[in-house]
Amino acid sequence: MSQQVLRARRASSGRRSGLAAIALSALLPALPALATTYSVGSGPACTHLTLLSAINAAVADASPGPHLIKIDTGNRLISNYEIVNPAQDIILEGGYASCTDPAPAVGQRSTLDSGGVSGARVFRIANDNSNARRTIRLRNLTLTGGLNPSTQLGWGGGIHAQGRLNLYLESETYVDGNSASNGGGIALFNLTANPDQFTRLRLASGSRVCLNAATGPGSNGNGGGIHAIGGTEVTIWRGSVCNNEARRHGGGLFMGSQNDRLVLDPINTEVVDFTGNSAGGAAFSATEGFGGAIYGFRADILYASTATNATLRSVQLLGNSANFGGALYLEGSANAADPFTAAELRNATISGNDARARGGAVYLRNAVDLRLVKFGAGSCVLFGQPWPCVDLFNNTAFNESFSNTFGAGGFAFLEQATGAPRPALRVAGAMFDNNADPNGTAAVVDARGESSVRILRSVFRGNSAGGSASFRTLVEARTSFLFGYNTVLNNPVTHLLIVNGAANSVRTTGSILHSPGASLISGGGSMVHDECLLAHTDVGVPPGVKVVASPRLAPGFAPRPQSAAIDTCDFGIADNFWPADLDGYGQPAPVDVASIADQPWGPWDLGAIEQRDVLFYGGFGTRPGH
Repeated sequence: MSQQVLRARRASSGRRSGLAAIALSALLPALPALATTYSVGSGPACTHLTLLSAINAAVADASPGPHLIKIDTGNRLISNYEIVNPAQDIILEGGYASCTDPAPAVGQRSTLDSGGVSGARVFRIANDNSNARRTIRLRNLTLTGGLNPSTQLGWGGGIHAQGRLNLYLESETYVDGNSASNGGGIALFNLTANPDQFTRLRLASGSRVCLNAATGPGSNGNGGGIHAIGGTEVTIWRGSVCNNEARRHGGGLFMGSQNDRLVLDPINTEVVDFTGNSAGGAAFSATEGFGGAIYGFRADILYASTATNATLRSVQLLGNSANFGGALYLEGSANAADPFTAAELRNATISGNDARARGGAVYLRNAVDLRLVKFGAGSCVLFGQPWPCVDLFNNTAFNESFSNTFGAGGFAFLEQATGAPRPALRVAGAMFDNNADPNGTAAVVDARGESSVRILRSVFRGNSAGGSASFRTLVEARTSFLFGYNTVLNNPVTHLLIVNGAANSVRTTGSILHSPGASLISGGGSMVHDECLLAHTDVGVPPGVKVVASPRLAPGFAPRPQSAAIDTCDFGIADNFWPADLDGYGQPAPVDVASIADQPWGPWDLGAIEQRDVLFYGGFGTRPGH
């Protein structure tokens, strides 16, 4: 999708202004004028004294829309207000100082508060699937105080949205401080497999769903922030889902069927944020507490465009917690005839998440395929230095209620039920830093069954395990896996990689495995490196390893000029999610340094990052890092 089409698509939401809007006006069809403006307040120019009467009038108004309801600043106590089968699209906008003002006052908003009365949510918004699609936009509003303990389909403490409609949260609209059996903040519900009828929620312009709780008993208690099931789509441009709690699953977002999906669409400097959400009660349970930030059962995570910023992190999952899958719990079908569930996170920071049991940040089960990838060309920056744009650090799995002789997956745990398709974790352009399995053996990834692990062009540093000393490792798998062109530095584990079973192997071609004190491989499997491997030892692996005292890497992890990793291999490694000719910063590889003889085979540098600073290698100036 071109940038021009993207901007045209978004212009009607007020994201562009000034000269940009003027330039776009020629590309867009003219929007109909607002047919009716309703203004709520006590002044003589106001059309309605109460918000309820204004909403009822707008819902029934069949004249061409969208209709605008202007809401005066301050707090309004409301409960169980309804927008059902509106005749036209409606905008509810808060923050007006007076009914005559043409726009909200700068920095002002309106609060719609249900007062914490049991059984009272703020809004129910519904439109039959047989009707034309309707759009409800909320702007400059705070929706709070909803308390809806019902275990029926009346879920949603702040908003219950159902049917063929768009619900857009814009201009820093907040759904905060609500509670419900499911969907403490917002509940989306439909019964359809037709995407044209999906119930759609969109967060834009700094809107948020925060400080809500899903408290229902039994199989309820899902979706502390947002509960979405039965034919729904949640899209986030720039917004937050934060500090929500679910007694059961999905602290931030719960998606419960194959007809639900999360669509991420940040461009330029926009960020999608899931922070501080939690799933699970105070007492540990092995049957609840799945997905601190996001729980998805057969629900896809997709991107709407190709305009994600290449050198900024576009998605943050920070400080979430659960029993299983501190940030993400994604489960696919157990039936081999069903399609795989697809999930992708580009340029993501996944940090500070923890699981009381397994999967400090990520838990994958059955037919689900998760890709964590660098997007576009160019590095991100940390403390002024080049840095990978997929930043996976300080995640912890505590392995509660499980033996310390088995891994919990400080970053990720993969599980395959008997007879089910295997899950897949595919990572490229990532920094795995200080992830931990303090009471288990897999500092970064534990992959059970035939789970598929494919990691390319990534850096591992400071990851640790504290369980059985004989089995501490970075990655443990029960089948063959790919670990190509990675850089492994100083990880306090016993074995860098564990491959169980003599029939299985790990391919480490192009990698730097330099973590003195650790063996390269254990578990009975074998290693394939094609004589393109630099390590601190060659014990227990096929001959042809370059053994060095130091890999000599510059800040940003590219090899220095005197490193034995420069111009060492004659081919790259590709997989079905990452091409051979890109390094971990998404930049072309190889870069042949003419003044350095290829040692011994060809122009490919070992490790995640190709050295690009070739200008100085031919004798001009001072060689960097020399």
